[in-house]
Amino acid sequence: MPDDKLSHVHQMLEFNLNPPKPRPEMEHMQQRSMEYRQRVLRKFQENRKPGTLGTGGGTGFASMHEGTPFGRQGFHYWDEKALVHQSLQSFDGQEIEVMERLSFSPDRSTLICALEISSGGHTVRHEDGFPISQVKG
Repeated sequence: MPDDKLSHVHQMLEFNLNPPKPRPEMEHMQQRSMEYRQRVLRKFQENRKPGTLGTGGGTGFASMHEGTPFGRQGFHYWDEKALVHQSLQSFDGQEIEVMERLSFSPDRSTLICALEISSGGHTVRHEDGFPISQVKG
């Protein structure tokens, strides 16, 4: 077996035989991410409007940078004609909730992007439109 492949196998075995010790801050962040996902999905199901399609699908990750955990748990769904992506981010111990909504104007000439960011009881909202050219086929 080539040396570079052998090195990867050695690293995998070492990780499995001597896994890193659990870090309380990482476990806390992962627990908060799961709680967030469950809370938002429960709220979504309770308030679901006709024409709303929830995929429940999403992504998440958690890691460390300079000894501080960071990560994001997010998912997406359709809210009538808007594609919504919600996420809870952890950045240097601060939780930040982000909601992105993409939709078209009624005449489909403008892509509308709405962004809402909340943290520590403060919320910032911004919406903007981007003119689009119609694809002719």
